[in-house]
Amino acid sequence: MNQLGEMQDIAAASTTVAALHREIAPEALGDEGWLAFAASIAAGTGCASLNDAVIIDIASGRFLQWVQNFDSITVNISDNDEQPLTVDQRTALADQGWQAPTRAEPTWNRDVRWQPSQDMFDMFAVLITVTLHVHLGVQSAAGLQIRAFNLGGGERYELPMSAIEYRRACADVSLRLADLRLHHSAAAFVMDKESITAALVVVDVMPADRRPTEHDSGAYFLDRIVLVEGGDPHLAIWSHVAPGGRAGSRLVPDHPPRPGRPLRAEQGNPIYIRYLLQHSAALAAALHADPALRERMSGLLASGRADAVRAMHIEASTGGSGIRITTMLLAPEKLDGASIALPGGDAPRLAATARP
Repeated sequence: MNQLGEMQDIAAASTTVAALHREIAPEALGDEGWLAFAASIAAGTGCASLNDAVIIDIASGRFLQWVQNFDSITVNISDNDEQPLTVDQRTALADQGWQAPTRAEPTWNRDVRWQPSQDMFDMFAVLITVTLHVHLGVQSAAGLQIRAFNLGGGERYELPMSAIEYRRACADVSLRLADLRLHHSAAAFVMDKESITAALVVVDVMPADRRPTEHDSGAYFLDRIVLVEGGDPHLAIWSHVAPGGRAGSRLVPDHPPRPGRPLRAEQGNPIYIRYLLQHSAALAAALHADPALRERMSGLLASGRADAVRAMHIEASTGGSGIRITTMLLAPEKLDGASIALPGGDAPRLAATARP
């Protein structure tokens, strides 16, 4: 894993370097050491798809693992009768904010908020690296056994541990982050062109929902929730899709409810939007901070207006050909706005007389 020389220009610009130098002795950061390992974990985190899982086998019966969720990464550390942690190790983990094992969850666990940000990818890599080396006492990264696969279909993949894989992953992440900046610019253009006055704009971003291929780099998917004011108040859901029109998707329950497995619904689908409005962590935080705003949104959903919620796909071309906007048709029985329980407070009032 002699990567450091080839990766130095990229890694030197990363917050990973400074953070690791504060935590790990310089002699442990050499060519075969923890700096190269952390850089690979950061790149792999940026490329991760939903439900990707990584298991690092530390010793027989001891492991550290994590799973990529919609808006977080859940990390677990084993602590069992076969390979129990020491008192000092348990104290160190507790001091760093890890949750101790319980009967329901027999591992140490920690949820890390996921964001499409190079700083977040770097700091997650620092967390994993420092936990392994400093708190769990793993002396070298060279002997670690790493397994990576997707929980959805069992597909196996490799973290970018070689120099060429690392460079490819860095390019992939750069393209995804650039695509997000393009989405934000497209939204600002639409807001200005349509003279939209908004009381609330919330951005909900999720990781790629599938592995990149030789034809595309993969993409982070973004939904913008806009509470439009003025003479035509409504709730707008702008789904910013990848170049070429490829939309993201989620596994969501059908509506009206029926027995069976969840359905895979794409951005702009009414049951996708229904799920988004009920489960968006970003929306929950905004409405919790402003209960009056939450009441206005609830009243709008309860009004019974067929156009109270409107959805669009917004595709910004990377080739300079402009912005394509596609209005989505929402089946009212599938969206069922009046029964949507917004996050961030109590269930919405369903009185038909409520107004935004």
